[in-house]
Amino acid sequence: MFLGNGFAIKVVSPVLEALHKKLQSKWLSLLTNQDKQKLKPHITIQNKVDPAIAKENMKAVSEIFTDTEIETTGLSLWEYHNGPWKFKKAFPWKDKM
Repeated sequence: MFLGNGFAIKVVSPVLEALHKKLQSKWLSLLTNQDKQKLKPHITIQNKVDPAIAKENMKAVSEIFTDTEIETTGLSLWEYHNGPWKFKKAFPWKDKM
């Protein structure tokens, strides 16, 4: 996925998308407009670089990258208040998904 000033690998996970929708509906009144958007899960590879460099690097990675399954261990909660992100809590999976 080209991000303008970087690129990412798209993540396809119906389980993650369902969890996201469930959390959105639970906390709807607390969410910003950005947080209310549909989830587009991805893994950012490069960010905040010149678009030409991002395109060049994305092309190089796409030539060697193959789709693969990955296993996750849980979720992490981070907080942002107009400064650096601050880790708050880890939520490991109790059972494999």
